[in-house]
Amino acid sequence: MSTSNRLVTVLARAGYAARGLVYVIIGIMAVLAAFGIGQQHDDRAAVRSLLDQPLGVALLCSLVAGLAGYVTWQVVQAVVDPDDYGRTLKGIVVRIGFFASALSYGALAVFALSLLGVISIGNEGESTRAVADVLVGFFGQQAVTLTIALIFLGVGIAHVYEAVAGRYTRYFNATGRALLAVRGTALVGLFARGLIFGVIAVLLFKRFLNAESATEAQPGTAEALAYVQTLPFGEVWLLALGLGLLAFAAFSFSQAIWRRIDVD
Repeated sequence: MSTSNRLVTVLARAGYAARGLVYVIIGIMAVLAAFGIGQQHDDRAAVRSLLDQPLGVALLCSLVAGLAGYVTWQVVQAVVDPDDYGRTLKGIVVRIGFFASALSYGALAVFALSLLGVISIGNEGESTRAVADVLVGFFGQQAVTLTIALIFLGVGIAHVYEAVAGRYTRYFNATGRALLAVRGTALVGLFARGLIFGVIAVLLFKRFLNAESATEAQPGTAEALAYVQTLPFGEVWLLALGLGLLAFAAFSFSQAIWRRIDVD
């Protein structure tokens, strides 16, 4: 293994572990909210909660390092294409998805750095609204809202399909019971995460139908879980999704251990 490949491998594994930690916190919050204890939160609230823990600063510093590793790996997947998605339409869409993920987790890492006082950022959502303003100016409010809704719907369907098809196993160096554990956590975790993306799409479709402003803060995981809780048997659905997110965290940890990473 070359030095560059060894470095990318370390960064990727640290990144998957960091993502797992974030979803452990979100999942626990959702489960507690289902029992009427506290309320569900998004990834930023999960990151913020680390500061309240013993050795919170050290935990947050470790998380930032892991997120930086994950961002690096996602960029490598988008540009170098180590998993051979190719340049077909499907492959290009997948690789764009990796780049979008890198931006998302990069923003989360920047937020964590702001909590540590390393950098200063503006009001939450300010940059997102600025981008939305530009897009609305070019394409119109309704078109932007509908497009974002369709993107989330597509991502949600892709997660559910991946959970059922199980093609992720070709990227794992795991056998026997380890592979069974990977399959189990992936099936539940990817399905739950796909459902949450689907709920976000529904919230955006409602905004589209009601002609609400596309420049308002976009709904995320917290809003999706809150919406689920308002449905009939909402606490049961919320509990199921919370457990599903914990399964996704376990799947992320399994990627940190057994995921095949080769950029040579």
